[in-house]
This record gives sequence, C-alpha cells and structure tokens, in this order.
Amino acid sequence: MNKFFSFWDFISKIILYLQPVFAIPLYFTVLVNNPPFWVSLIISLIPLALRYQQQKVIFKRTLFDFPILIFIIGSIVGFFIAGNKDTASGALISLLASILIYYGITSNSKLGKKYWISFGAVIILISLVFVIWFFSQGHSKQFFFNQWVFELFKSLPKISDFPLGLHGIGALLSAVIPIILGALLYTGNKTHRVWLAVLALLLIFLLFLSVSGGGWIALAIGTIFILLCWRKRSIYFIIPVSSLVMGIALFYYTHQDWLYQSFSIETLLGRINLWVKTIPLLKDVHSFWGIGLGNWSEKFNSFYHTAEIELHNNFFQIYTDMGIVGVLAISIAIVIFAVTAYKIVNSSESGTLKGIGIGLIGSFLGGAFFNTLDVTLTGTIVEKGSVIYLSIPFLWIWAGFLSVVYFKLFPHEK
Repeated sequence: MNKFFSFWDFISKIILYLQPVFAIPLYFTVLVNNPPFWVSLIISLIPLALRYQQQKVIFKRTLFDFPILIFIIGSIVGFFIAGNKDTASGALISLLASILIYYGITSNSKLGKKYWISFGAVIILISLVFVIWFFSQGHSKQFFFNQWVFELFKSLPKISDFPLGLHGIGALLSAVIPIILGALLYTGNKTHRVWLAVLALLLIFLLFLSVSGGGWIALAIGTIFILLCWRKRSIYFIIPVSSLVMGIALFYYTHQDWLYQSFSIETLLGRINLWVKTIPLLKDVHSFWGIGLGNWSEKFNSFYHTAEIELHNNFFQIYTDMGIVGVLAISIAIVIFAVTAYKIVNSSESGTLKGIGIGLIGSFLGGAFFNTLDVTLTGTIVEKGSVIYLSIPFLWIWAGFLSVVYFKLFPHEK
C-alpha cells in the first residue's frame, strides 16, 4: 500500500510539473479535429482536478486574473455575434487552451530554479525547431546572405498546410532574445554569461537571416530598454550607434533590394489601407460589440470581394473580435503590466531573476510595436476554403513567466 501511495505521489508531481502541456490536445482538436473536443477537454482538466484534490485550489491568484476574465467575457460575446460558428468555436477552444497554459505556468510559481531552467530550455529548443521549420519551407525572402540557410534545410519535408511566415519567426525570436540578454547582463556567474552570450548571438544571427524587418525593430526596442535599465549611461552608446545605423540604412535604402523589401513602404501603406477599409464595417451595433470572433476576414472579403486573411494589427483585431469589451481587457492588462514593470525595474534584487524580468518587459515592449503592424497573437489558417482562427499561446506563456518572476521578486504581495 505504501508503495502504491509513493508511486501515486510521484505520478501526481509529474502531472503538476507538466500542467502547461496538458492543454495542447485542445489545439490539435482545432487544427486537425482530433482528438474529439470532449477528450482533449478531459485531458486538459486533469491537472486542475489533481491540484484541487491536493491543494484545494484550481487556480492560484495571478497578476492578470481580472483582464483575463473580461477577455473571456468578450470572447463569448464575440462568439455569439460571429456569423461563422465553426471559426468562432475554434477561436474559443484555442483561447481556453492558452488560458490553461497560462495558469499551468503560474500555478507552478513556487518551484525552484531547475524547473524554470528546464522550462526555458524547452522554449529555446521549440524556437530552434520553428526556425528549422521556417527555413525548410523555402517560401520566404531569399537574398545573397541568407540563401545558403534555405539550401541547408531544403531536403526536409514540407508542411504546406501550416506554413510559418517570416513575421511569425521574427516575432518569436525577437521575444525570446531579450530574456536571454536580460539574464546575460544581470547574472554574476561567468560560465552562465558565456553560454548565454553564445545563445544570444546564435538567435540574433538566425533572426537576421530571417529578414524580418519587424523582428529586427522589435528586438532593437527590447534591447534598448534592457541596456537602459542595466546601465543608464548606456544612453551615450545607444544614441550615436542608433543614429549611425539608421543613417546607413536610409542611405542604402533604395540601393539594396533586401533592405527595401524588409522595410517596404508599399507594405505599410497596404496595411494602413486595410485598417481604413475596416472602419465602415464597424457601424451601428458593431461599433460597440465588434464584428465577431474570427469574423473579420469573412466580413471584409464579402464586402470588398478580396481574399485577405488578417488585419495586420493585433490591437485593432481584438476590437473587431470582441468590441469594447476586448479593448477594456487589453487596456486593464496594459495598466497592470506598466505597474508591474515599474516595480520589477526598481526592485532591490540585482541578480539573474531581475534580469529575466527586465528581459520579459523588453520583450513585451518590442512585441507591442510588432503587433501594431502585424498579428502575432492569433493565427488565421485557410485550408480548402475553410478558415481556422486560433489563439496563439505565446503571449500567455510570456504573461505567465512575468507573473512568476514578479511573485518571486515580491513574495509578500501574494
């Protein structure tokens, strides 16, 4: 009997350690209709039931509970407004998965360094897998300096159903790198510093090869913030170097195809045109409630007879999905983020944990820029005429990490 209970305790710990991954079957339900929703839902709820049985709580309180609740309400309202319930249901199911991943991360906030180092290693490994996936597809911008990397992976199998675009890989890498840079600048361990420097340089190099102009700018924003937090006198380095880089870029802008295509004025104007054309769709009741969850592409294309699949502005996309309720949720989340960021930057901690927190803040700031010009928090996939609209969990993972770092820095505020 004692052996049984010991074995069950071991299994229980493993399940709770792996709680964030138990929501993954919900994504497969949305993407490939397998497993059935009821099966993936039961799987995703197993850690919650176990945690309640052991700790008498389903979710532990976190930084973003209130905006998440409002976001859920907005999504449900958006579901009922949406004309295409198949598309909207995919969005709801994947949103549920994202939120479960968030709470899976935050519920393990008391675990030690080994757990979080392992979690970070998995994130980096997944990022490298996505990088290989991106370059293996061979459908992105190829120039004299990056064509070799496409050739390197061209023999790998193609995944035509779910292609990964350059802005997707740009958003991913520009979000991961600042956290590594933050840890690098604040760690006192020389060995860790060497490994972090090598990893940061590798990922920066891969981001450069992706030719994601948005990713480059997002990384620059995050890096500038981190450097200013690390040493205020970095401003004397940042201003001349930034001015020099921008001056060289402007000088060569019309003479280098790769530079012109990476920061295309035509692309920017095209996206502004999308935003302007969307305004007439937000009349009457839609000005308050939005167009409906995942319903933008269908409404836009039926009105303008085009084939657009996304709005290229995540903040505007939230408004079209959920109306004022979604805007309220994201606004409250921004206020909480600002207060939290201020406290982390000004905390008395001076080690790696603070560096990771500052790196996360820099990552969010770069991502905020990125999402004014693209949609990286949701994914729209067109397959045989049908649209799959899903919530991408990356923002929720980062928000979970930020919440964990905050409560580790300020344990008295739990």
